[in-house]
Amino acid sequence: AGVRRYVQLSTVAVYGATAGADIGPDSPAHPRNEYARSRHAAEQGALQAFEGVAERCTLVRIRMVVGPGMQSDALRALFRVLRLGLFFHPGERSAVLNCIGVNRLAASLIAMAAPGVAR
Repeated sequence: AGVRRYVQLSTVAVYGATAGADIGPDSPAHPRNEYARSRHAAEQGALQAFEGVAERCTLVRIRMVVGPGMQSDALRALFRVLRLGLFFHPGERSAVLNCIGVNRLAASLIAMAAPGVAR
């Protein structure tokens, strides 16, 4: 279609179960459920469509997007305990909730697709 840049939103679920393991762009995919397999197939389709011009195709794999009206069970549980003013962290002290706000995600995707348009 002649697009200058293509950015596809995907998920870290394509890596499969990697508890405690470091993952990165070169980590192999091991999708373990239908959702992860469908996202991996979509990624492969995008990479094939842009074969030979990889700098025009960017895959963004995220853990969780948060924003108003989200229906995620994980978010519901998190916000329930935050309303009480308590947060019992189940992991290491240095661990964080791996998520990005939907507004920041949208701005980041726009910036990747058209540098200079958004920050």
